[in-house]
Amino acid sequence: MQFVVPGALVLLGLYAVTASIGLGLWQDGEPGAGFFPFIFAAVLGVSGLLQVAAGRPASQTGRVDRRKLGIYLAALVLYVALFETLGFIVSTAAVFALVMIMAEGVPPLRAAAVSAAALTLGYLVLQRFLGVPLPPGILK
Repeated sequence: MQFVVPGALVLLGLYAVTASIGLGLWQDGEPGAGFFPFIFAAVLGVSGLLQVAAGRPASQTGRVDRRKLGIYLAALVLYVALFETLGFIVSTAAVFALVMIMAEGVPPLRAAAVSAAALTLGYLVLQRFLGVPLPPGILK
């Protein structure tokens, strides 16, 4: 019973890898629609496989912190809801910092600094290196 969650991650990862390949991984010299889902699905599946192979459950204590889980789920819903309206930069910075502060207890100043650094790196990789169009939102 302890390997239900890691096993589900493996199966979900396999399914998502297969589905993302169908979307196309590379088109016209740049990432296709399935490129990023493929990467995330592969990481998800491999992490579940490593947990199963290591012979230990996903959580060492066997308990789920429902408060943190709720914060992460709410942040994900908020991010999706605000992404187009606020744009990549504002929504990513805000949600990233809020999760660090509310779920992980990171001091606000440190959360803002880490959020700014992660946002800058993410923007440079996605926009400049890979040429992924990101919504400007309110920063038009």
